Amino acid sequence: MLHTDAVLVVDGGGRVRAPLEPVEGREGIVETIVRFFEEHVEAATAVCSVNAEPGIAFHAGGEVVGVLTVGLRAERIDRLWLVANPDKLRDWRH
Repeated sequence: MLHTDAVLVVDGGGRVRAPLEPVEGREGIVETIVRFFEEHVEAATAVCSVNAEPGIAFHAGGEVVGVLTVGLRAERIDRLWLVANPDKLRDWRH
């Protein structure tokens, strides 16, 4: 479902390990997301609404550790945003 030139932007806020630059291409995106899950092996997912768009929340240890949203082009995912910055996830933790 990933477009060949898809881009992932991860916001770690300097508080969690995350790429500083956008990750381009399927392989890099998959590797980055796999690394995220290696740190949160016990994470469960739940479909949620993010700014009135569909998203996925990742829960681990009773807390939201990440929220992923996507953009579509030609029925393929071409943009992904993963917020893992604990400060920006504060509202998700209640």
